[in-house]
Amino acid sequence: MASIDYFAKSEELQELIVANVSASFICVVEEELQVEPDKPFIGIYLGRREAPPDIQTISAGRTTRYNVYFSIWVYVAALEVKLAANIRDDLLGTVERELMEHRDEFADGEFWLEGGSFDSALNQDTDLFELGAEIVVVAQLDSTV
Repeated sequence: MASIDYFAKSEELQELIVANVSASFICVVEEELQVEPDKPFIGIYLGRREAPPDIQTISAGRTTRYNVYFSIWVYVAALEVKLAANIRDDLLGTVERELMEHRDEFADGEFWLEGGSFDSALNQDTDLFELGAEIVVVAQLDSTV
């Protein structure tokens, strides 16, 4: 069994977002994208982990400190691209603000935000513009033997 429960850490992010963001949305961990016109989507996914030498402690033989990268994707759908962009940007800003304001509720506050990517497409089946934005959350987590 891993000494870091990565899925549980993803669920902690989910709980923080659900508890503090007042908008109506779907929030999932490691599940497929579910964009609906009246219900924005927030998905939380594990990205990667790194163990840079410069963050290791004197107990490096028994503890490894990782930078763990989580991707939080905010997706919205609307008939007009400008409307979708406005909804996406508002929700993105709200999630970022709540992460910063409640930082003690995740990874003992040892995390930071590192920007992210944008995505957009016209769904040919629904004629809706689907716009997404990523928030990269980097948490320092320890694995101890």
